[in-house]
Amino acid sequence: MIFQRLGVFPNTDSRRVHPTLNPKGRLQADTVPPSWKPFVQLSRINMPSGAFLTFWPCAWGLLASAYRAEIPLLTTLYQLPAFFVGSVVLRSIACSWNYVCDKDFDVQVKRTEHRPLAAGRVSVKATLIFTIVQAATFVAIPVYPLFKRIMYWPQVWLRCYSTFLGKLLVTSFFYVDKQSVLKSLISWTIYYDTIYATIDVKDDLRIGLKSTAVLFGSWIRPILRLLCIGFIALLIATGILNEQSFGYYGISVLPTTLLLFWEIMTWDQSNPQSAFIRFDQNGRYVGIIVACGLAIDYVLKLQT
Repeated sequence: MIFQRLGVFPNTDSRRVHPTLNPKGRLQADTVPPSWKPFVQLSRINMPSGAFLTFWPCAWGLLASAYRAEIPLLTTLYQLPAFFVGSVVLRSIACSWNYVCDKDFDVQVKRTEHRPLAAGRVSVKATLIFTIVQAATFVAIPVYPLFKRIMYWPQVWLRCYSTFLGKLLVTSFFYVDKQSVLKSLISWTIYYDTIYATIDVKDDLRIGLKSTAVLFGSWIRPILRLLCIGFIALLIATGILNEQSFGYYGISVLPTTLLLFWEIMTWDQSNPQSAFIRFDQNGRYVGIIVACGLAIDYVLKLQT
């Protein structure tokens, strides 16, 4: 594949192992004092893909709104770091709280049995205090882990929650069509999170946890294709409604389309590392590709 030859995307048999897939449970947190390691692992700061997946939709909304309303560039540049910090904190709170809620399940799942709380490297009390301290700097503690007990679609809550927070922060200039943005983000979130959930699907079935990977079953690949098509179609619809220029379609939409369908075609459903790589690519590449097109459109519009 040309992307692999250029070194842009890794091979599905890459030797880079996701820390939680490492059977020995060694996390890449060796640069901090030993007493800090469990808390770095609780927050997953050393695994930034999730924080990027939280941040990029906020950045997209901000850039699209700034483009439509011709917000001064300096104002937008002030807002983006605030969104990033908020995304990191939100994701850290969600991860810590998730460990508390899922500790009894984590010990039964191969991928998660080495998490700090499940492995006994930190107590529930210490984790709760750590979570509350983080939450004190933000507005709420997400209830995402609890939704896995009652519904197959926990990602919908996750995306609605973050979209609501993003809208709340930029209410004064949130001019883009909210329905198309929300639907596109829900489609994208279910897509990449379903691929990630296949890592644990056997354990989830055994212990009775719900996920879209469990729900879709043997239909998972065609449904993921439909989600990709829906996401791309809604990106196009959002661009039309927001009156984006050709830069958005050429820089954001087209490369994203090629990347997502390449992911589906090359995904090895039987290989957990293949699933993680595709999850990681969405955090690292899809977000920045869409943001680049929006940013270029925005800057060019300000110059005209």
